[in-house]
Amino acid sequence: MRIAFVGKGGSGKSALSALFVTYLSNKYPEKNVYAVDADLNIHLPRYLGFKLKSENFTYLSDSRSMQDIRNYLINKNTRIKHVDHFRKTTPPAIGSNIVDLTDKNNYIFKNYALNRKNIFLSVVGTYSKGKIGQSCYHDHLSIFENILSHSLDRNSYLVADMVAGIDAFSGSLYAQFDVLIVVVEPSRASFEVFDQYLDLAKEADIQDLIRVVGNKARSDDDVKYILKLISKKYLLGVFSYSKHVENVDRGIENLDLNKLEKNDFDVLANIDAYINKIVVDENSRLKRLYDVHRKYVSQDYVLKRYGDLISQIDNNFKF
Repeated sequence: MRIAFVGKGGSGKSALSALFVTYLSNKYPEKNVYAVDADLNIHLPRYLGFKLKSENFTYLSDSRSMQDIRNYLINKNTRIKHVDHFRKTTPPAIGSNIVDLTDKNNYIFKNYALNRKNIFLSVVGTYSKGKIGQSCYHDHLSIFENILSHSLDRNSYLVADMVAGIDAFSGSLYAQFDVLIVVVEPSRASFEVFDQYLDLAKEADIQDLIRVVGNKARSDDDVKYILKLISKKYLLGVFSYSKHVENVDRGIENLDLNKLEKNDFDVLANIDAYINKIVVDENSRLKRLYDVHRKYVSQDYVLKRYGDLISQIDNNFKF
């Protein structure tokens, strides 16, 4: 099961991602929970209590990491002629290595994740000093797209704190999740991002994957404002402004679900109840990826630089 928290910057995506990761970890101790910070601004580790600077840790988007991970995923896939041809939309094929998220010793967990109990944390990474002005963050995200496309997540959870705004539509990310939860705070700007997300989701025919969680409601008026602008079809609940979450952000307290208001805990339970109704079909996700791959590789600059990569699609491959 793959869940992405998306929305306007500052809406509380990181906090809600961390809360839901913690909720899943506590409720399903027998299942692995893979948390991925895919935002340019790295906040998820802090909320979850991981201290990156004190750990021997490597970002997924480090150039050596990207090369190593792609070589591992390629394995014996002869449809990829060279690692440089492993693009952000390249799908798995017969011969590819598949990352089994139920395996605590899988290659990604072992080499590129921090671990506490059943939570595994990876961080895509941010701009490095040596590459200022040389790269786009979408290039960083491509390795996360590769891991997603080559992962099997039955009987496990993958929770992503996604890049802010609508950037998930710049590649294949929007097509690789089972639910995209848009976090909205009671502000017009936040709802404008949701409207953009929903319009793009309809264009991509994934509107059924969209759900909404309200956040930072300080009063009944804030709740009413959210309820007025979000259809019941999409809304999973409204999270209040939480002093505890603010204290976690400031480093005063550690994240503790027992310190949440009952209504806020119930919102997490509502998300869990909703995703448990979803029937995950990895091969349907794969077909969506094929569609995105065809669009991406048909662009002139891709054709000129790498040739025709349509043949990377292996119709005989199945999860």
